[in-house]
Amino acid sequence: MKGLSFASRDTPVIFGHDYIEWIDPNPAPDRSDVKITCEKQEGETYARMKIETDGFTLDADKARIEWSPEVVKIYPVPE
Repeated sequence: MKGLSFASRDTPVIFGHDYIEWIDPNPAPDRSDVKITCEKQEGETYARMKIETDGFTLDADKARIEWSPEVVKIYPVPE
């Protein structure tokens, strides 16, 4: 997928048609185990973003994130 790259160690990752999904094996209720850094955020859309959690690192030029208690879906957004 253009604009997304990741590195994972023992983290279940699913590649959908237009998104990446990962299942957090030990989710923190407040998502304190997920570190997101970005250049700019507009609602659920992040530009020049990096997510780090539980051995998983994802970089994205621009992406929208959908959160649920145990599953996170990342959709690349065209620039």
